[in-house]
Amino acid sequence: MKYGYKDLLTLLISLFIFAGCTNPTGIGLEVAPEDQIEPMFTDTVSLLTYTLEDDSMQSSSSNQTVFGRLEDPIFGTMNVGLALDIAPAANVKGIRADAEIDSVILVLPYGQNFYGDSLSSTYHLTVRQLAEPFIMNAYATKQWDVEDEVIGSRTLNRYAYKSTDSLSISRHVDGKDTVVRVGPQLRIPLAKDFFRNMLNESVDSLTLVQNPMFRNRIKGLYLSVDSNASTGIGSLMSFMPVEGLSGVELIYRQSNGKTGEDAGIDTIRTLLPIAAVNYSSGGGFMGMSSSIDRQYTPEITELLNGSGLSPEQVYLQAPAGLRGKIVFPEIDQLKGRNLLINKAELVLWVDQTAMEGPFTQAAPRLTLYREDIAGRRQNIPDGSEINPNTGMPLDMRSLNYLNFGGWYQPSPQRYVFYVTSYIQDVLQGKINGNELYISPAAESDPFVPIYPSISSGGRVVLGGHANENYRMKLNLYYTEVENPS
Repeated sequence: MKYGYKDLLTLLISLFIFAGCTNPTGIGLEVAPEDQIEPMFTDTVSLLTYTLEDDSMQSSSSNQTVFGRLEDPIFGTMNVGLALDIAPAANVKGIRADAEIDSVILVLPYGQNFYGDSLSSTYHLTVRQLAEPFIMNAYATKQWDVEDEVIGSRTLNRYAYKSTDSLSISRHVDGKDTVVRVGPQLRIPLAKDFFRNMLNESVDSLTLVQNPMFRNRIKGLYLSVDSNASTGIGSLMSFMPVEGLSGVELIYRQSNGKTGEDAGIDTIRTLLPIAAVNYSSGGGFMGMSSSIDRQYTPEITELLNGSGLSPEQVYLQAPAGLRGKIVFPEIDQLKGRNLLINKAELVLWVDQTAMEGPFTQAAPRLTLYREDIAGRRQNIPDGSEINPNTGMPLDMRSLNYLNFGGWYQPSPQRYVFYVTSYIQDVLQGKINGNELYISPAAESDPFVPIYPSISSGGRVVLGGHANENYRMKLNLYYTEVENPS
């Protein structure tokens, strides 16, 4: 190997300049002993940072989706309602006028994601009927038409979503009541008369068993948080439909319609189910759809109405809210130099000053991806997707994809992505483009997601490309190999 005099002189000058500067983040040109590969140069690549509005998402295409409210002094207010599809039961019968309805309960098993205040907020939840039939593939930006009448409500001091928050409930099994233990779930009592009217015996029998006719009659339910009756900052919770459990649990007693010695009372327990995504049958949609209503702060609104260029702070928010764009405008200058990239790390520092306030929780995880020339989202090689048929990465260089990064490091309050293969491919012309995108991701996602998260919350303010104290950086550790003669 040989090194040009000009390159070595440039490196030495850079080191002298760097030694005379204050660097509060503690990163830059120095190389940790365990990372040292001799002989090797280090450098930082200039970049530009932007804040952009993220794309919307069909929330019913996921296996869980988000719900709740968040009053954020930095980002603004967000209310996320939940539209619910109610399907006909397998054993539904028309409810007689003299039937005794014991209970009508909306059952929603909790998902795996939570973000926000788990201690001091209270939530007043209300259930109304949809004024339009549920649509399976609606986007999360859809604002649903809802009836005014409240047909169910409940006030919570917290969401009992943890695995230790299982419940004991009464079930009618084999002709008798018994107590069973079930997993964490939200249970909201609903108005008995509403369902007595919807499912009474005068309703045509086909309407009670055929999905389109049933949906046109019931239409669906809408769960929301009443902000006026709730307190605290709030939080975002996810729900996951479970086959045989999610839906409206209806228990009633009525005459069996017989006379004489055969006369008796039937106890009927039925479930009007909420469909779950069935991956084994090739996908589909679940019967839940988030409806997100945001009101950003004036600062963020002004940013989005402009070019999005964010030299000081970059704002990221889920679900399907704000994402960041990182541009490397001068990376082409490194092409043609026969650089062997030993390590490339993108370091994202949380702007601790901008995050000050009553709610300082940073997103637990971020994701990083690129777009191809057609604008389609793609994993970069270091965070390659997994082949669902083999369980192996589609790009074999990403066998250590779990070490791709993106997890929040509370100390020293930063995120790090390792993008070595991506930078090498850009320099070799295998990947065209000089832009990457970042956004919050769900902690429960086992792979590196590239689409907007709809199953979790999370937000963070990062330092931009010109932030004096928390500047975003791409650090390169490379060897310049000898040009072939």
